[in-house]
Amino acid sequence: MSVSRRILFGAAASWFSRGLTILLGLVLLPVLFRHLPKEELGVWLLLGQSWAAMGILDLGIGVTLTPISQNAVDGFITSCPRGFLSSHG
Repeated sequence: MSVSRRILFGAAASWFSRGLTILLGLVLLPVLFRHLPKEELGVWLLLGQSWAAMGILDLGIGVTLTPISQNAVDGFITSCPRGFLSSHG
């Protein structure tokens, strides 16, 4: 798959995910209002909004940790003796 196709696929998957999240929120919210008591609904909304705020305030930590962890794994694999991973993994 070419780089431009992978970029296009990634962008489309991201937009699809956002759209699905919005759609499920619009469907789920009236159900929650109807079936949960006020206190439980408040806790549900607080947790949901806290999770959304954590996603916004990620500040690129996940993007930064991915290559760092990959470099650590690559360094481990290249430093292992021949046959170590196949016999211990």
